[in-house]
Amino acid sequence: MSQSPAATADHSSWCRDPRFAKRFILVQCQIEYHYVSLEMTWADAQQYCREHYTDLATLQNEDDINKLEFPNETWVWIGLFDDPASWKGAMTSDSNSWRWSSTGTTNPGGYQNWASGEPNNYGGKQLCVFIQKVYGRIKAVPYPYNSFVTMSYCRQHYHDLATIESSAENQAVTNLLSTTTTSVWIGLYRVAWRWSNGSPSTYRKWKTGEPNNDYGSELCGAQYSISSWNDVSCDTLGKFICQKGNM
Repeated sequence: MSQSPAATADHSSWCRDPRFAKRFILVQCQIEYHYVSLEMTWADAQQYCREHYTDLATLQNEDDINKLEFPNETWVWIGLFDDPASWKGAMTSDSNSWRWSSTGTTNPGGYQNWASGEPNNYGGKQLCVFIQKVYGRIKAVPYPYNSFVTMSYCRQHYHDLATIESSAENQAVTNLLSTTTTSVWIGLYRVAWRWSNGSPSTYRKWKTGEPNNDYGSELCGAQYSISSWNDVSCDTLGKFICQKGNM
């Protein structure tokens, strides 16, 4: 097996010192990233990294990406994935739950007004929400296309897409819709991506137009030599980056 020398990220981290079994002692440590030239599916790469290192690579900032060493004009698996089994229909504190564009969080009161049978993540790619006027009432319905172009417009000309945190606010939005308007975007979206080690993915480096979950089957993350990410079918064979040490 051919592997490049380890590339060590220079961000600070802490580890438990195994020399002190009876006391919890933290020491400063480094995260090492190892390029593995074997070609595997994402799941097999994850298993390999966990057996020989710690896990598939988790990237927290631009410095981490700049420290990666792998051949140009290629891509490698990283530890980013969207797990459809962990789909969350509720608005909770879970990192995979629905949240509002204006705050980045779910509303404290937990108000929600989903249409019957929603959200259901139809096709595995419903991440944004519109509201639909039916018999004078508003119901939230997930939609397969993103609303981020609309969000950009609202932030440029107003403040943000609408946040609805009560039945009164829901009624106020209802009153704005004409009889010919069937649906409008609101600021509700879902952040589904997380890292192989279970941590939420707060840092993002997606290539323009990605992730797009092409054909509803691209649930794993890949790092390209141009320092950007793409979502790829998890069954694709690819080289990968392992991480030694925990964040």
